[in-house]
Amino acid sequence: MNPTLSTLLDRGLEQPCLQRALMLLSAAGCVCVSLYFLLLRTPIQLQQEAQRQSRELTSSIKQQQRTLLLEPSLAQWLQQLSVLSAQRETRAPLLDKVSEPLRVSKSTLVQWQPAVGTHPEVSNEPAIERANLMLTSDFNGLILLMRALLTDRAAPALSQLAVKTQNTGLDVRLSLMSETLLAQVPDSLKASVQITRDPFSRAAVANCPDSRRDFSDVVLGGVIGNSEQRQGWMLWPGLGWQKASVGWRDERSGWQIGAVEKTQLVFSLNQPPCMAQQYRLGLPPQ
Repeated sequence: MNPTLSTLLDRGLEQPCLQRALMLLSAAGCVCVSLYFLLLRTPIQLQQEAQRQSRELTSSIKQQQRTLLLEPSLAQWLQQLSVLSAQRETRAPLLDKVSEPLRVSKSTLVQWQPAVGTHPEVSNEPAIERANLMLTSDFNGLILLMRALLTDRAAPALSQLAVKTQNTGLDVRLSLMSETLLAQVPDSLKASVQITRDPFSRAAVANCPDSRRDFSDVVLGGVIGNSEQRQGWMLWPGLGWQKASVGWRDERSGWQIGAVEKTQLVFSLNQPPCMAQQYRLGLPPQ
């Protein structure tokens, strides 16, 4: 350093005023540094705490994602839930299981005969509740009741069915048990199939044609031709002798020839709500 400048600096430092100024500047600097660290300490701590919470949250999310990947799918949970729900419904009293199908079918409960039986093989199994049910209903109500008992998972198992016709409808007897058996439902009992014919209706049965009555006086005279083309002749009441070929039809009764065979004529009749019928008219015995 320049000796002259050094000499001037030494003389200046020896002055009391300059010394006090330097001391004040040093003290002010220390105070500023202390205030700076004091004011920044809280934000720094908050930032560090936020970073720690972020790391913990990230770790927790990764753990939860790993756990979810190892858990069964939603479809499996829903399937297990349906099984548990069915089991809870299965434990319901037998009469409660039958009440809803009876309400839907609009049937009238006549008699309820409960009987409790035990499991035939495993003694610690719960007892199987059994009961005999007697009711009155019409044919449509019986179909609705059968559909409910065969398609509902919580419905009781049907072991016996007896139906008798009465003037007021149908007398139905059922034997039920609480053990559910999932049987194959016939196509005729599925909800999408409409059953229009009542086989227990006396009026419908009385109006349906009777093949034995309709063909009591019909006589087949003979059949001629080969396997490719045959025709015959027959004596039909009220019409006399007629040529018998495929497609011939009696307008009064509705019987129609469906096939001409070597020794017989095959008639068919389809008049809903009656059941489709078929009759084979053969040559008279020699």
